[in-house]
This record gives sequence, structure tokens and C-alpha cells, in this order.
Amino acid sequence: MKKIGIITFYKDNFGSILQCFATKKFIESLGYECTVLYEKENEFFLKVKRIPSFIKRVITDKNYLTKRKIIINKGKTLALETQKKMNTFVEEELQPKGYTFKKLKKIENNFFKFIVGSDQVWNANNHIPKSHFLLFTNNKKKIAFSVSLGTDSPSKDFIVFLKKRINGFIDISVREESGIKILKDLNKEIPIKRVADPTMMFSSHFWREFYLPIKKERYLLVHFLNEPSRLAIDTIELLKNKYKLNVISIGYKYEIVADYRWDYEDCSPYTYLSYIDNSFCVCTDSFHSTLFSINFEKPFFVFERQYLHHHPQTSRITDLLTRFDLSERFISEFNPNLKVISYTRENMLLKEMELTREYLKERLIEK
Repeated sequence: MKKIGIITFYKDNFGSILQCFATKKFIESLGYECTVLYEKENEFFLKVKRIPSFIKRVITDKNYLTKRKIIINKGKTLALETQKKMNTFVEEELQPKGYTFKKLKKIENNFFKFIVGSDQVWNANNHIPKSHFLLFTNNKKKIAFSVSLGTDSPSKDFIVFLKKRINGFIDISVREESGIKILKDLNKEIPIKRVADPTMMFSSHFWREFYLPIKKERYLLVHFLNEPSRLAIDTIELLKNKYKLNVISIGYKYEIVADYRWDYEDCSPYTYLSYIDNSFCVCTDSFHSTLFSINFEKPFFVFERQYLHHHPQTSRITDLLTRFDLSERFISEFNPNLKVISYTRENMLLKEMELTREYLKERLIEK
């Protein structure tokens, strides 16, 4: 049986975990053996390498140290029990294997092909390991699948960096329209195509068979990756009172959960989807919670994420909403007359599924 290696994100985030799971599951359904890989980097040398960038940011941004402290503290707000449930899922379902870059070069002959993606594997705001460009293998084995840059306005330094790294790819698929333009400007010879997030390769029926049922009374689900803005809080309170709903928050445990007497529930990737599907509606700043709401055809409202860096990533979600003709679900100002309205997008969902499945199947055919 031929082996496929996946390099992507799969930790501490429901969306990252489930997009990796979906890619692995689909590849295995095609008859391949699939292994989730990650590069073990030397932490000491990594810290040394980051010093020039750190100094530059401190000089150019007077608020950088304050932002950095907030970002570090943010990691502590992911509820410990939820994190444990995430880790258990990763260990049982994904079973990732870590190797040094040198070791990846030695074992690459054991694999038929390698996939980098999906998720923000080429994020302009983060350190990107060499393995995320599959530099340890030959070009014919490389597949860039539904990658995201995380922003539509990367810095000049990042553009220079990215231009050098993508040259080894025969073609590239991205998750957002903005990524097509950025990459085409860097290399006009590499075909760039948009596909959907890997989770869209499976229907709502598949995910309903996958998730664990929950029993909760009529509720509004809240899932924010950064602390909700004033606008988000006011909208949630409006909907809560208007429709007489309980409010259940999952994931990050912000102080406002207690301040507004919202309920907090720990959950695993299995129950995360159940909370979305069984809610009255969803309020979120999360790309994947938006995506799964659409897949389940669940009413939702999405808000600007309160980013703590200079690379806003709203285009990821606005691009998604535009594609599904749901732009009105993005809330940019308070609306006291806001209503929860149902919708259906069955044909669009099917089109996205077929587009993404076909792209990956074609790249896995031996040439």
C-alpha cells in the first residue's frame, strides 16, 4: 500500500484538528496509507533565529511587547479540560509522527507523495518550518493542498520569502481567492487553483455520523478564538433576550463568560460539531465554526476577530461568505432588528465537495 505524508496543523484548535482528520480520512478512503508528519525543530536555534525579527518589531511597533504579553496569556484561556480532550483525539485519530528535517530527507523514499495543507500553513504572521514547503523531497512528490496565507496583505519581507519557497511546486491549490492573486503575482508559471477547506470534502451526513450527540435545551452557541468585541457581546445579548435562549460558550474561557452568566462547556472535536449542529444559532469569529455552520445549514453570525498582530485575516471569512451568498451574516455594526433566518445551500455545498475531492484525487494519481 502506497504511503502519503501530510504536514499541517492539528493541535489546540477544533478547525485545525478536523481539517487534518478530513484530509487523512479522504486519502485513506482512496486506498492509501496516510501518516500525519511534523518537523522537530531545535528550539534553541529557533529562538536565536527569531531575535532579529523580535528586535525589528519592538523598534517599529511601540505596543509590540504589550501585544506579545496578551498573546502569551491568551494561550492560557483555552480551557485545560478542552485541551485534554483535543489532545486525546489527536493521539487516537491522527497519531502524528515527528522527525527532524534531516530525518525527513532520509525517510522520504518511503512515501509516494507528500501533502502540505490545509489551514494556515503559509501564514504570513508565523514562523514557517522548512517542512511546510516540502523542501525535503523532490518536486514531483509535492502537493500544496488548500493552503492559506492567513491574510490578503502580507508584508514585503514575507513576499520575498514566499517567492523563493514556492518555486518547487508543480501547481498549488489555495483556500481563498486572495491567495490566488498573491501567488500568481509571485510566479506566473505555477498554476494556482482555489479549492475548499478539506472539511468540505464530507457532507453534513458524514459529520453527523461522526459526532457524539449532546442533550441541551434551546441555546445560542458562542465560539470565539479571541475575546469577543463589544459589538459581538451586545449582539449575543440581543439574540439571547429576543429569542429567550441559553448561551453556551466553548473553547476559550474568557472572563466575559462569567460576567454575562453564559454557560461554559468543555468539549472534544466529537462534541464540538454536535454543539454547532444542535444550536438555535451560532455566534463566532472562527473560520471553521463558520464553515461547519454552513455545512450544517445552521443560522449563524460572524464577527471581526480581535487580532493582536498587524495582519488582519477577515478576508478568509468574507471570501467564504461571498462564495455562499451569505455576506449579510458578517456583523459589522449593531442591529437591534437582527433576525435569525434559516437558509439552504445544498447545491453549493455539493459543488465545493466535488471540486476539492477531484483536485486531490488527480494529484494522487501516479504520473
